[in-house]
Amino acid sequence: MNHLKGIKQEHKIYEQVNRICSMCRDIYDYAKVTGRIEYNPSEGLHKFLEQGKKENMAHVDEKELPQLLRAIDNYPTPDSRIGLKLLAMLFCRPSELREATWAEFDLENALWNIPEQRMKKRREHIIHLSTQAVQLLHQLKPLSGQSEYLFVAKSNSHKPKSDAVFIMALRYLGYAGRHYSITRALMNGILKQHWHMLRMAWQAYITKPSTYKIESISCNGMPTI
Repeated sequence: MNHLKGIKQEHKIYEQVNRICSMCRDIYDYAKVTGRIEYNPSEGLHKFLEQGKKENMAHVDEKELPQLLRAIDNYPTPDSRIGLKLLAMLFCRPSELREATWAEFDLENALWNIPEQRMKKRREHIIHLSTQAVQLLHQLKPLSGQSEYLFVAKSNSHKPKSDAVFIMALRYLGYAGRHYSITRALMNGILKQHWHMLRMAWQAYITKPSTYKIESISCNGMPTI
């Protein structure tokens, strides 16, 4: 414990030390259940290690979003441009989109089924796709060739693009250091600000579903019906 504390205090790498502690705990747990040791010496250790302060990532706010979307329209690489637009529409994690395969999509029914093994909380997640998202995916399909992945690595068609693809694209557009900017943090802010209007729109939809059709979520956070 003193060694781990020293690493945290000297280098301020809290998350990495927490991961090491978790790995040690799992190793000792395995040794215990297989009869190699009688108890886990790392049990409860994490409770006594100093935790770093959580800092929210810098992100684009709602007022900046239209300008960012216009900039994305001019990004020169077609598949990355489509990927950035999909991130803005679907609010998924960049890794979830980057590692997605065509087998996960039902474009006819406008559904994206992300399997549990690719989700952070290990639960299957289904995303309903807007008309615009389906159109973008149809545009992306020819660009991926015969690969199973939406975003194909240049060097190997059996692998997805690297995790730097969207980061580098946003850096090129002048948004360095804010690679989650158009996804979850922005959605959270929009929903908090416009929740009452979204609820009214949804109530109108479920009251007369044949009258309204939800097409998309617009840049100001309101549904287009």
